[in-house]
Parts: sequence; structure tokens; C-alpha cells
Amino acid sequence: MNIKGKKRSIFSILLTLIVIAIYLIPNFAQAVSVDITLDRDEFIPSDTIVGGDLTINIRDGEIVPIQNLILFLDDVEVCRFNVDGSIDSGCVGITIIRNNPGEEDFVEGDQTGTDEATGDSVDLGYGYGYGYGYGLAYDGLLSYRIEGDKAGIGEGEHTFKISVNAVGSVDSHFYSEEASFTVSSTAADLEVIESFVCPGDPKCFSQDDPKAGENLVVTFVVENKGDGAPLQSIEYKIDNSPETNIEVDTGVKLAPGKIMRVHAKYSYATADTYNPVITLDPNDKIPESDELNNVDDTLSTTVV
Repeated sequence: MNIKGKKRSIFSILLTLIVIAIYLIPNFAQAVSVDITLDRDEFIPSDTIVGGDLTINIRDGEIVPIQNLILFLDDVEVCRFNVDGSIDSGCVGITIIRNNPGEEDFVEGDQTGTDEATGDSVDLGYGYGYGYGYGLAYDGLLSYRIEGDKAGIGEGEHTFKISVNAVGSVDSHFYSEEASFTVSSTAADLEVIESFVCPGDPKCFSQDDPKAGENLVVTFVVENKGDGAPLQSIEYKIDNSPETNIEVDTGVKLAPGKIMRVHAKYSYATADTYNPVITLDPNDKIPESDELNNVDDTLSTTVV
């Protein structure tokens, strides 16, 4: 065999292997996925509920005979509910709300549903089940709001797990997903306790009116009035300024009872009176005992 013939042979073998691999790999475009998104990773004393959203996406071409859905807290079953959101059993202190209620029709066909989490190709037999694009209101997407009384959950680290119980004519399968969270007895509380604007560098503490185009420094003092572990970093935003919208992560630890001085430098191109507004933790990443004291809108500076 000449060199060209060998190359063609090798290419043919590689192409065959690729085709076989594609055939063997589960088709994730036609998979069933379960997702839990909690309101936050940490729930603090001011929170009364532990809540989140559950979505089940049944891809085009799949039919899944869902019998019910089971919620576990730390591997203990606490709630069993139906596709329409009604309670099957348990669920003490737990509220289930179907976000997209619709006509609960079954469709007939081969009950298959590749498990996106595990990659298992599931054959449940033939019969009726929930599917995609068959005139159902949810179009293959089941969505729920789940809320539980935090008083019934102890302090520490916990895990919610949801299992979608699919029971077919020849087999059954649980489609599952979990989310971890923490219940804390302490919380941070950020507040701007002092702020002013001055021209020049961060060492400037005067409040003279700056000139257009001149560097300004917004200086403010943040105090962590809460308790618990030191914050690893704090984001802040300065806006309400036509030419400026600064958003920065300080990257500085701030322990309870401690203060931190922050300097933000920028400039205004035109003369006018401006009112920079400082917002701490603008993206609500830090659970706080008081979320209403993160804004300081008392600043005013006149650019001449």
C-alpha cells in the first residue's frame, strides 16, 4: 500500500470511530434536566423562610411519566407533591407553588428521557407521560416555587435534594438534583458612617469645590455593625453621576465592629452640581441583618 493509500485508510478508521462515539454518547439535546436555584447560599436570623425555584426541562422528543416529586432535607424525605403542585404527603411548613400551571394532558408514546445529570439513557417503556411541544401549556418546562419555614431548620450546613419520580410501564427512574445552603445565627450589617468629596489624591480631606476635569476623590467610611465571620471583601457602587458609574470590589477583609476607609477617584468633564450616591453590596452578595442601610445619598459637590 502506498503512502496515500495508508492515509486514506487511517482517515476512514478515524471517521468510523468518530461516528461510533457520537452514536454511543447520550444526546444531551434531548435530555431531562432538573435544576434548583436557592434565593441565597446563606440564610440569616432576619430570614423567616428558606426558598428557591425548581425547574424541570423535558427536551423535545422525550416523554417522561412523572408520578410525583420528592423533596429531601439532608437526605430525609420531607415533602412529596404532584406535578400540579398539590401536596401528596408530608410538606409540613413547606409551600409549593406551580409557577406555570396549565392543562395536565398526557401524551402517548415511547417513554424515554436521558438523564442530563448522570448521562443515563432511560427507557421506561411505552405509555403516557409529560413531553415537549404537544400542546401543553408548559412546553416541556415544569417550574415551581418552594418555600420552607426556617424555624424548622437548625443552624449549620444543609442540603436540599429534589427527585423527580418517573414510573413507566417497564422501568422507573429518579431524576435528581441538589443544592447546599447554610443557616447562620449571625449576620453582617454594612453602613456608610461618613462620606465626603474632595479634589486631588486619597490623602485629601478638604471639601473645596473641584474644577471640571480635575481628579475627584469620593471618600467614605464603612462599618460592619453586624456579627459573625469577617467579610472577605465588599463591593460598592457610586452612581447618579452623568459621566461616572464606578463598581469596585475592595478585596479587603472587614471584621465585625471594624471600619474601613475607601477612596474612589474620578472626574467630571463639565461644571455642574452633582450628587454621587454610594451603594454598598449593590448585587446583594452579602446576607445582612439590615439591607436598608447600604445607601448613602447625602453627598453633593459643585464642579466649577
